[in-house]
Amino acid sequence: MALKFERLGLQEMSKNSEVLYQGQDMTDLSLRDANTFKIAFDKFFSLYKEFYIKVAKGTQVLDDAIESELEAKFEADYAEKKGAQNVKTAINKFISDSFKPLTGTIGENTATISNYLDKIFHKIKKVSDQRNDSNLTKYAKLDIIDDSLEFVERLAEGQITIPNYEDRKDKILDKLAEARETRKALVINEYKQNTDTRNKIDNNMTIRLATYEGTASNVLRDLLTVSNNLVGDINTKRLNLQNGLTNDESLGKSIIKKILIKLVIFIQN
Repeated sequence: MALKFERLGLQEMSKNSEVLYQGQDMTDLSLRDANTFKIAFDKFFSLYKEFYIKVAKGTQVLDDAIESELEAKFEADYAEKKGAQNVKTAINKFISDSFKPLTGTIGENTATISNYLDKIFHKIKKVSDQRNDSNLTKYAKLDIIDDSLEFVERLAEGQITIPNYEDRKDKILDKLAEARETRKALVINEYKQNTDTRNKIDNNMTIRLATYEGTASNVLRDLLTVSNNLVGDINTKRLNLQNGLTNDESLGKSIIKKILIKLVIFIQN
């Protein structure tokens, strides 16, 4: 919004050069030319900033939208896979085969629960390394760890105190989070490589992309026009100066004199 007001202000100033600008009388030809050039350059810089913002913002929005599409697909696929019979069977079988009711002494039961925690920790790697399962299936089967921890906690609740239990549980959860992150990243990458999924996402992005392409291209067009005018103005003034120096020897001497005076003043200060 600020950039648009800046552009409007510059446009209004350029409509009428017969104004006072920062205390200077714009009826003076040299000052007016200098101010015109400054306004053109300010407009160029304003357009550059606006173009940069639109491209950067548009790119970020599109990236976020693509990630959102992939995330939504992953969550939907995970929910479906989680309800699959083979995943449910794997979870129930591991719990029923691995964890038995506690029937020993307190010391024996404490050792049993400790062994259960070790078994849960090692199960993370076993699920992740299962060759016959897809990455999405592995991600879903990692729910085994959550369900197993909950089951073991119910077994030991109010009866057994495991040394360093919270630290060991945190270690399991950290390993689980790492395994899930790895599997999810692999699944997302598979989506990106899949032609059908990629085409679907591309179609969904078309409308959003058109919005940012349209506004950015308009600014770029104005930017190129202003820059071309600036370059043309500079070249014209350079040629005029060269012709003036060639045709009027006194002009060159006057410029040299002014430079020498400013140099002397600079040295004295």
